[in-house]
Amino acid sequence: MKIQQGFTLLEMLLVFAIFGLLVITGIRIYGQLSLQTEVDQINANVDALFQALGYYYQANCIQYKSDSTTVSKPGTLDPRNAPPNPFPIVIASDLLGFLTVPYPFPLNPISNTYVAQFNEYAQTRYLPTNPANATPLGTTYIWKAQVAVQVGKEKATTYKNWMAADCVSTLSGSTVTPCAKAVAGGDYIVWERLPSFASNQTHTDLWQSMQRVKLFTQMYTINPITSIAETGDQNYLCGG
Repeated sequence: MKIQQGFTLLEMLLVFAIFGLLVITGIRIYGQLSLQTEVDQINANVDALFQALGYYYQANCIQYKSDSTTVSKPGTLDPRNAPPNPFPIVIASDLLGFLTVPYPFPLNPISNTYVAQFNEYAQTRYLPTNPANATPLGTTYIWKAQVAVQVGKEKATTYKNWMAADCVSTLSGSTVTPCAKAVAGGDYIVWERLPSFASNQTHTDLWQSMQRVKLFTQMYTINPITSIAETGDQNYLCGG
């Protein structure tokens, strides 16, 4: 009796089909893992920029003079210097010494374009002298650090959701329009945080450096309320 050896055509097609399915599944998993790695790297870069911006703010939020005329620290964000709003930051030079990771960042298929800046928000302080009248005591200037990443218009909304960004915006000169003024259809995803936020993913009010305690001390307990009127303008969370 003759025994037939080998594979039938149907068996071979089945093997090829299974092999093809495994290859396709592997490619999809690899693509997903690669994309997640790229997203994580962007988030890490943005975190590093926010940390550097926090250090920059503390170093430049007020002007210091070693004597009556010599300026030892320029205080680029000091309201007395009338800084532009938004205030552009050149990452390669302005954040030199503040960044804790090498810059330029490693190449990333999602984006290699980052824009850092500070956005100013002013609030007038008042002393309620009586229920019908309030006396202005000066202005508190609140600077918020902003980091934007260019990802293209087609994928901006998708990446915004993946990376928990605050908004999608557009480039305006050397800065990116803040979220409060942003319009639809931009190609940058934007995060905006107070200078004390260490991470673009942080949304809690319990800051790592306990800035609420610092804020309370600065705004309410440093001097009697009558003497605060003499200090005039003040930078939010500056110094101390």
